[in-house]
Amino acid sequence: MDFHAFKFRPKKIAPPLTHSPFARLLDELSPILRNPAVAEIYLNARGISAADRVGSPLPVALNWALEDVTEFLSELAWESKTRIDPYRPFAGGVIAAMPWRWHAIISPLSPDGPLLVLRRLSFDEIGLDQFKFENFLPHDFLNWINKGISIIFYGATGSGKTTLLVAVLREFFINTRLGIAEALPEIPLTSNRWFRLVEVAKDTGGRGGVDFTRVVAEMMRLSPQRLVMGELRGEEAAMLLDFASTGHGGVMTTMHAGTIDDARTRFTRLARIPLSNLPPINGIRVWRDSAGIGHARMDQL
Repeated sequence: MDFHAFKFRPKKIAPPLTHSPFARLLDELSPILRNPAVAEIYLNARGISAADRVGSPLPVALNWALEDVTEFLSELAWESKTRIDPYRPFAGGVIAAMPWRWHAIISPLSPDGPLLVLRRLSFDEIGLDQFKFENFLPHDFLNWINKGISIIFYGATGSGKTTLLVAVLREFFINTRLGIAEALPEIPLTSNRWFRLVEVAKDTGGRGGVDFTRVVAEMMRLSPQRLVMGELRGEEAAMLLDFASTGHGGVMTTMHAGTIDDARTRFTRLARIPLSNLPPINGIRVWRDSAGIGHARMDQL
């Protein structure tokens, strides 16, 4: 795929979704999306594959050409109010009115053609009662946050980190003025007392844009009682420490890590602070067993 495959879209009034090429392609994909056994979908110009919640492959069929994948990603980014083009060759979000999160990468970052991963969101299906807590009780989440102890839910991709985080928010913070700071909108705004700010990409001329540091700074000016951050990837770790020191209580977030030692190493590297200088932070390892049941175990960072 070359640089001309994606058109830079000027501001426009979007056509009715039901008449767009995107709608046709989404209709073709919908039988797979509606299959309750499918948890993940992988799509590129050469084919499609799918997997269930424990990663086992599932048979699927979809005959899309390169042009179909290109058109779908371009329109998907547009419908998600983001952009994907050769100057920002990655994007992600949630498909409107559907429980699926998507992430796509195109050329030149993916020189062999466009890539798309879709993951089923199960926020409305899974509550705290569907997790096994090994060395603590669910109500401890509320106690920790009220005491100013931050919580990092960590684990592998698809382990249930964000699902458990959302279950905790719905159980204990439904009536709390909750500020959610994310790079991509994912956590559902279940309560009318919750609000969200997200990063904004610069345009193709390098103008505008709002980075995560500014997102959290503006969030703090809105006086949330509690703060939730999207996945920790870099500067968010230092911002977590700043916010946790303001007296607003603990911060909740997620991070990719396999073990508590991995979580400690990654967080201190991202935050650029020695482990001995960290404020109280509890790491909650989240994983699924061979039957797909979620587990959670607590260790202090």
